[in-house]
Amino acid sequence: MKKDSIPKRDVTAFAARQLQRVLGPGFVDFWGPVAQPSGDKDADMAKFKRLLTDETLAKANPSHGRAIFERTCTAHHTLYAPAANTPLTSPDPTAPISIIS
Repeated sequence: MKKDSIPKRDVTAFAARQLQRVLGPGFVDFWGPVAQPSGDKDADMAKFKRLLTDETLAKANPSHGRAIFERTCTAHHTLYAPAANTPLTSPDPTAPISIIS
């Protein structure tokens, strides 16, 4: 990463937190502060539900959203493949609620 052969944007938040745990303070000196996941997930969900109005979603570009999902979420989530879930992946966010609840 110091040689910029791997762009920072391609390193997931999960991977950055793992690198911080393994490499210690030296990683933070190079990378900068690594955000920890929020302990209050209900507040996060409420925030995004407020932001993702019907009007906002109508203007969204699905291919941009998919690219962002692939870059940031696929380490732990799959799309359109609930059978592919393993103990290392979270539920498919596209699956019906009955499967993921």
